[in-house]
This record gives sequence, C-alpha cells and structure tokens, in this order.
Amino acid sequence: MGNRTGKRRRSVRHRCRARRLARALVRTVGPIWFSLASVFVLGQVPPVPENTKTDRPPAPSLFFAQRAIDLGRIVAGDKPTVVWILENRGQADLLIEKTRTSCGCTVAQLSEEDKIIPPGGAVELMVEFDSTGRRGQQSKTISVYSNDPAEPIAKLELTAYVDYLYETRPSQLLNLRGVRRGSTSKRTIEFIPGPGGKSVEILDLQVADGTRLELRHEPFEVNGATGQRIILKVLESAALGPLRTSVKARLLIDGIEREHEIPVRGEIIGDLIWRPRELGVTKRASRRGQRLAPVSISSSEDLPFEVLDAQAGPLFDLVVEPASPGPRNTKYTVILTIRSDAPPGPFGAMLEITTTVLDQPMVRIPVFGIVAAPLEIDPPIVLLRQDSTPQGHTRRLRIKAHPQVELDVLSVSCDNPAIRVAVDGEGGSKGAHIRFIRIELTGTMPVGRHDATLTVATNVVGAETLKIPMVIEVPE
Repeated sequence: MGNRTGKRRRSVRHRCRARRLARALVRTVGPIWFSLASVFVLGQVPPVPENTKTDRPPAPSLFFAQRAIDLGRIVAGDKPTVVWILENRGQADLLIEKTRTSCGCTVAQLSEEDKIIPPGGAVELMVEFDSTGRRGQQSKTISVYSNDPAEPIAKLELTAYVDYLYETRPSQLLNLRGVRRGSTSKRTIEFIPGPGGKSVEILDLQVADGTRLELRHEPFEVNGATGQRIILKVLESAALGPLRTSVKARLLIDGIEREHEIPVRGEIIGDLIWRPRELGVTKRASRRGQRLAPVSISSSEDLPFEVLDAQAGPLFDLVVEPASPGPRNTKYTVILTIRSDAPPGPFGAMLEITTTVLDQPMVRIPVFGIVAAPLEIDPPIVLLRQDSTPQGHTRRLRIKAHPQVELDVLSVSCDNPAIRVAVDGEGGSKGAHIRFIRIELTGTMPVGRHDATLTVATNVVGAETLKIPMVIEVPE
C-alpha cells in the first residue's frame, strides 16, 4: 500500500515538471516558430525595431584636469602666468576656435599650431593676469570655444587676492589748471604706502616734456608710514599754452620696485589770460552784421594794463570795451561783428590784440567760420519729373533774406520754354524778407534728363542776380 502511494506521488511530480518544461519551451521557442511561420506561410518578415544602430561618428572631447586655479595673495603690479593643459580625449581632431577673457587685464595665449589637437594630444594654454591697479579679491573667467559637441564653450576661472603696495593722490590725472611760468604748482602728486608697506622711496623721476617742467620730491609722514610727494615747477622758458605731458616715477616699496606714470594736464599762462583760445563758429553760418562770441583778455595777477589796438582783417568791425566788475583796467572784452559787405563762404582770420604788457605785447587768437549768403534758397536745386502727378510737375521755391530786410523779386525767368515760372503772391504773408516762386512744367519734353537754369533778379546788394540750377527727368 505504501509503495503504491509513493509511486503515485513521484508520477505526479514528474508530470508537473514536464508541464513546466513545456511551458518554458513554448515561451522560448514560440516566437521563433511564429516568425518562421510568418516568412513561409504569410511571406512577411517581422518588423525590426528602429534606432537599433549604435555606431556614432567619432567626435572630439575637451578635458581639463582642473577648471579653477587660485593664485592666492599677490602684490599689485605682479603679472603672474598660469598654464592650463587642454587635452583631447575624443576620437576626432579638437579645434580650438578662440579664447575670450572677462577682463582686459587677463590675456590668454594659444598659438595657431596649437589650435588643432589630435585625439590623445594635449597643448598648453598660457594665461597672464596683470594686477596693476587691482585691489582685493579678483575673479576672472576664460572661455574656450571649440568643436566639442558636448561642451562647445568651456569656462575656466582664475582667482587671486591682490594686496596693494601704495596708492596715489590724485589717482588718475593731475590737473594743474592755470599755472604761471616760473611758479610752483600748489597741486602735487603723492605716493602713500599700503597697509603692508612701511615706506615709499623714489628712485627716479622723468617728465615726458622735460623742457617745461622741473620735478623734485620730498618725504612726508602719513598713517605712521613714510610717503613721497612730487612737486612740479614750470620753467621760466616754458612756452605759453596748453600743457599735456606725464610724470613717470620709479618706486621702491619694501624692496619691491614699481613704475608709475600719471598724466598731467593744464595751461601755462603768462601775465595775460584770454578766452577762448580760438574763436570758431562753423556749426552754422553767421549772417552779415552778426556779432561773434566775445573774447575776454585779463591780467593773471589783477595788474592794470591797456589794450592799444585790435585787428582781425577786412571781414570784421571790432570794439574793445573794459569789462566789469573787477579792478579797473585789468580785464577787457573784444567784440567782432561781421561787416555788411563780407563775401559769403568760409573764412579764416587772426585776431591780434596789442597790449602794454611787456611779457605779452601781442596776443593772437585764430578766428574761423562761415559767412552766410545774403539770400537763402530752398531748395538749392529744383527737381521736376514729367509724369502724371501734380507733385512731379510743380515746385515752390523759397527765397529768404539774411538779415531780415525787405526782399523784392524784380524778375524771374527760365531758359527752358517748357517751364513756366512766376512770383507766388502768398509770400507776403510770411514776412517781407521771404518770397516764393512757383515753377510748373507745362510743355512736353523728350525722354531722358534735361538741365535748365532759373534766373531771379532781386533788390539785395550782393545778390542782385541768382542763378538756380534745375533738373527735369522724363521717364519712358
């Protein structure tokens, strides 16, 4: 009885195992038999999933061992250089298109032959940081543009903390303003040591224009340290006029040498001062009878003097008047008026003022500008077009007198019979100094471009006859 029961159990287990094997075989082999059946029975090939191709074209890959470099603490004026290694870890040539820095104080250098990096290759990117004029924490960015598809613009960072050795007063430009020949300017250049410096020593001084300034320096105490002060004196032989130069100092601060250059601006003056230095009125034409901007001439020490004469040529009438307020005979105003018979067009002259000052017996001031024509013609060239529009056939010419004197048009004519001209009666409503002329194209002309001349006779002296060019276009 027991043997029969055990045999039945083993038989059941064998049948279960067989069923599991059969189901697994169906799951594994079934799709294959189905695909074969589709080919032989239905004549169809089972679909292939898309995007199963894994081959990609070789590409470059830009790699940096480090992206950020910290220089730590440096001294202002240092120009440290750092090197980044550019590696190509891709399978194609890496092309470095360009490099760009976030500040002009940082310069990236990469030669042309190093801009193409083969696979497995590496080049050096040299970056210089000029800390001149910098102070405190600095952070600069270097951008590397390449054909790396994963990172076409790679960013590098350079940081440093800049300790300044000294500072200057003024910081950028020394303006002496007006300083007399032979005098010492009250304005100076000062070099003040920074927090880490104990003293400033000047090793050498140079001035770009050595014939006009004399330099000397002296120490002074500031915040428990020793600074240096540069004093400027104008030479007795210096030429009068604008001063544009610079002072260059070679310094030694706690054993560190530095060079510093400061621009110097101002004006070297004598016993007399005059404004403006030149009288230019070219922005717009000046009319006959018009006054130009006044010229002022005065004593730099408020000492009395006299203007003996003033001349500027045949174009101007001149008047010299004592100016006030102020001490008597220490300042004068010269007024130039354009004469009524001055010819129109540009002019250039020299205003010469004769004085009793021994140091400057003659002052010369350039004068230039444009004398306006007595009559203003608008438009200066008349354009007509033979077409079907009223705008092409008719024009209105304006003539305006300068100054505003009464203007009469005595006659008007045109040398082309196809054009009719006449004085427009509406001109009187605009003022007696303005007249209008009506121009009409009344005849038929051949195809092409034709030139004509409009002749106008007026009562204005110097503009008795006007010749105004005309252009007529006849399209096909």
